[in-house]
Amino acid sequence: ECCALSGAPAVQPVGRAFVQDWPPEALVALEPLPSFFVDHVEGKPVSQGGFHEKVTEGLSDAGKEIESATGDTFADLLAGAGGDVVVLGLPELESSARLRVAK
Repeated sequence: ECCALSGAPAVQPVGRAFVQDWPPEALVALEPLPSFFVDHVEGKPVSQGGFHEKVTEGLSDAGKEIESATGDTFADLLAGAGGDVVVLGLPELESSARLRVAK
């Protein structure tokens, strides 16, 4: 799901980068967009539908929004939370593409 930056106008996503652990029927139900994922069987990146060109265009647009955005930065939020990032170490879900391929 695409979320707008705080205080910025909503924009439509130009591509989809994802872990290839979606059920095929769920993936085809989504709006078709240029996409990128890692094929865990082959261990190779897969780019479809002009993904890299669209992302380059999207990054340029996002940069303009970020420059004009106001509010707390990640550094501000991190400092307010004590300055540490905590790694939770949660177990990997059974739906993980990496785990499915390893079986």
